[in-house]
Amino acid sequence: MKKTSISLIVAIGLLSSNLFASEKIIPASALPQKATAFLNQYFSGIPIAYVEEDEDDFEVNLNDGTEVTFSKNGEWDQVDGKYQAIPTGFIAKPILDTIKKMYAGAYILQIEKDWLAGFEVELSNNKELKIDANGKVSKVEYD
Repeated sequence: MKKTSISLIVAIGLLSSNLFASEKIIPASALPQKATAFLNQYFSGIPIAYVEEDEDDFEVNLNDGTEVTFSKNGEWDQVDGKYQAIPTGFIAKPILDTIKKMYAGAYILQIEKDWLAGFEVELSNNKELKIDANGKVSKVEYD
């Protein structure tokens, strides 16, 4: 029994290390052109600390702590300001209008594309919204 437990622990450890091994640090120059253009437009002047690539996406970590995740084709999937306001120029106007109307004074800390709801948005007032591209809120949670 003891031998089986040790074998199981070793197997789990090897499997875990293989899962994490799929992430690798790459140079920023290896990002798709669309991702690079997005960063230059909305985060100009903020240096890239490092870029991680895995089988599904690219995660760009900026020197100010912001993380931007891109799909393999360079489309943004998530922008996380890590508790600081993010730029909003890339967010659809109806979404911004709804947030401004419903939560005046709050700013966006994080936005993530969600294939069911459209977008998940975290605000500075501790609210998390599920909102579609037309600005219709389907769910409000309190963080």
